[in-house]
Amino acid sequence: GVYIKTGPDMARHLLTLAGLSGSLDTASFDAAAELVPQRLGLAIPATVADKKSPAYRDVITAINRSIFGAIVLSDDFEIKYSLLTPEKPVSAMGFMEADTLAFSVESVSDKIASTVKINYNNREYEVTGAATAFDTAIYSSDAATYLAETEKEFSLDTYLINQVDAEIYASRWALIYETAFNSIKIDTA
Repeated sequence: GVYIKTGPDMARHLLTLAGLSGSLDTASFDAAAELVPQRLGLAIPATVADKKSPAYRDVITAINRSIFGAIVLSDDFEIKYSLLTPEKPVSAMGFMEADTLAFSVESVSDKIASTVKINYNNREYEVTGAATAFDTAIYSSDAATYLAETEKEFSLDTYLINQVDAEIYASRWALIYETAFNSIKIDTA
């Protein structure tokens, strides 16, 4: 068979095993595999002692969390692979002052973390007998440490296997978690 090494390819393979190959937008999976070439490592079952295999949904969710990916349904009701990227739409919706009846801004800061730990390179069998066999990439945010004055940590287990990829991923999560989550609500009706 073909060596399956990227997140989109793994997700496509699992969806095919689930009998959904006729509903897949294969072009979106191919494009995502080109854009996210990080190699992932996955063992099912996760440990030698596991007696039950996880659901496809749970494995695909863990794959997607490892690379900022998502399975979405297209307008044509095809299953697409989408990458979560920081892009601004070309045609963003604009509001005039006359359109706006009221607006509010909500900020949630309880999830700010100064340190992000990304666990990667999970080994199914560790010769030392340790319960977990992950390597860890750590990224600390000065903004969260000194401006928000927090020492919280965010930790995530991933299927990444490369240290450089894990360090990049840790810095991306740190960017997300070093500031408060904000939402703006605009009432136009």
